[in-house]
Amino acid sequence: MTLSLPGVPIRRLVFTAMIFAVPGLGVVAALLFLDIITLSWAIGAAGGCLLIAAIVATPIARDLALVRHYGESLADGAGPQAPELSGWAPAEELATVLRRIDRQAAARERAGQASAVPGHELFDALPQPLILLDAGRRILAVNLRARELIGAAPTGGDLAAAIRDPRVLDAVDHTIAHHERRAAGFTIAAPVERYFWAEVLPFTGAGESGTRVLIALSDMTERRQIERLRGDFIANVSHELRTPLATLIGFIETLRGPARDDAEARENFLALMHEQAGRMSRLVRDLLSLSSIEMNERTAPETEVDVAAVIERVVATLRGEAEKRDVTLHVEGTATVGRVMGDDDQLAQLFTNLIDNAIKYGRRGGTVRIAIGESAEIPAAMPKPARGRPIDKVLRIAVSDEGEGIAPEHLPRLTERFYRVDPARSRAVGGTGLGLAIVKHIVNRHRGTLQIASREGIGSTFTVTLYLLA
Repeated sequence: MTLSLPGVPIRRLVFTAMIFAVPGLGVVAALLFLDIITLSWAIGAAGGCLLIAAIVATPIARDLALVRHYGESLADGAGPQAPELSGWAPAEELATVLRRIDRQAAARERAGQASAVPGHELFDALPQPLILLDAGRRILAVNLRARELIGAAPTGGDLAAAIRDPRVLDAVDHTIAHHERRAAGFTIAAPVERYFWAEVLPFTGAGESGTRVLIALSDMTERRQIERLRGDFIANVSHELRTPLATLIGFIETLRGPARDDAEARENFLALMHEQAGRMSRLVRDLLSLSSIEMNERTAPETEVDVAAVIERVVATLRGEAEKRDVTLHVEGTATVGRVMGDDDQLAQLFTNLIDNAIKYGRRGGTVRIAIGESAEIPAAMPKPARGRPIDKVLRIAVSDEGEGIAPEHLPRLTERFYRVDPARSRAVGGTGLGLAIVKHIVNRHRGTLQIASREGIGSTFTVTLYLLA
């Protein structure tokens, strides 16, 4: 281990002190040679010279060590802070020169990055997200649309810091190695899942970097949603409409045949036909509503909404249904809550579905409680708010019933399309199996969360959490 003062090895300090002491030691030696001083005086004077030289040399040696370390750090690209020197002029001048060299190198690097793409201003203005890489997979330039997509552009860093999907990275590595065009799809999960198609194109630049790679991104989310929704719609409609359609056809055939002149049967069949037609109407309405919500799910609402007012309006609308089942609707906490960024109609639909379900599946003669309150505890699962708005509070709306409760194994699947815990009861109360799926997608569009808690024999609570506006 090398002995040292702060930042200065002892050997270097002794060497520097000896250099500073040479003139004084020379004078002492001359005085001793001329018999002007005695040997004892000469030894004392030589020691004094060495001590003074050491005192003078220490800050100088330390300054030189700091400047040397500063220069080495700049050479390694560490970007250190400028050293705090003791004031020795040569060291200060040397540190100033090094700082100027560092600033000039940084300016040249920025200029090089800005000119990585010929006509970089045009590149930045192009509507398609574009990322330019060098042969080492380092990012040379990212245009404005791509920066909006992947966040702050990590210029100079590896592509993996911006796009972590291995399929895209493999396509880029293949293009760099073989100069062949490749493509890959990838998904960005937050704040709402979006699907992109990455075209990886090789080309040779005129600069020192040689081969470069351009990644052109295309947002395929809407097209993929349309394809999936079309398939789901056909599958769901063909499955869910088969039974009521078959029932209607059977009733019509009966009325045209054996029951043609039977007035009582005709009245019964017409009532059943009206019920089945209403079921089909509700089903088609909910399917179209769900499709519309899913299409706009990735676009966050930008209108301020008073949730308390929405809930009061929904409760007033459903009070008649509650009275039919002798259910009491009890709302708590509407006077003090703030506003959220949302879609008024969709939030009304959300709370209508939740409160209507609580009325239908709760205990006859029981109470449905709607509790509204602010909280500073933001759930870890909540997506980031739209446009990076500063958020420090959330709004929680809990809808609780006093029904039979739901078994734990059913809870994870309640928001799936057409999933029913009790299919016969669901159809008996006019359910389509889409209500909670609609709730889930509305919550997702509002960057909120939906939590479901239930205890068999006691009841269920559905809690929606939304970001409060500051």
